[in-house]
Amino acid sequence: MAELIVALILILLNGVFSLSELAVVSARKSRLRMMAEQRKAGARAALALAEEPGRFLSTVQIGITLIGVLSGAFSGATLGHRMTDILRNHGLYILDAIAGAFRADNADLDPEAIRREDGSWLLSGSMPVDEMADLLRITLPARREYQTVGGLVIASLQRLPSTGEATQIQGWRFEVVDMDGRRIDKVLAVQAA
Repeated sequence: MAELIVALILILLNGVFSLSELAVVSARKSRLRMMAEQRKAGARAALALAEEPGRFLSTVQIGITLIGVLSGAFSGATLGHRMTDILRNHGLYILDAIAGAFRADNADLDPEAIRREDGSWLLSGSMPVDEMADLLRITLPARREYQTVGGLVIASLQRLPSTGEATQIQGWRFEVVDMDGRRIDKVLAVQAA
């Protein structure tokens, strides 16, 4: 709930900046001069901004851009999972369909799973965990916080791993073989003997 409140506050701030910009740009200077002569509150400040709007408008644009970046970074990561869960609970798989369409476009470029001669699997960290579970014939909990193979490894270790670290899950050893910064890029899955 706190995430939603923060997102709404950022949206309201963005609206304040946008409306103040619109007010300064669309204000009639003759009307502002008349109001300033009548000593109306804020009329002189508005007139000064309308006569030389450059500094004010650039500050407003920086504020709008900053709020856009903050709200995108904050709400995209935080609210995306919640909205997906809410939509799925109502039988709507819109985001899955969109993601699937994009994944299908470049599926031939880098396969998500490669079977090796020794029977192990080299898996992409971004591979959907449901596809991996079908491939390895393992059962995953219906309710979970992760959607990818990398997320499964992080959830099992309960932290971000380093290259070479491994975890055991349902008779399989999952070893992180490549990291891309803080993202798990490749995982080697070997069936335990």
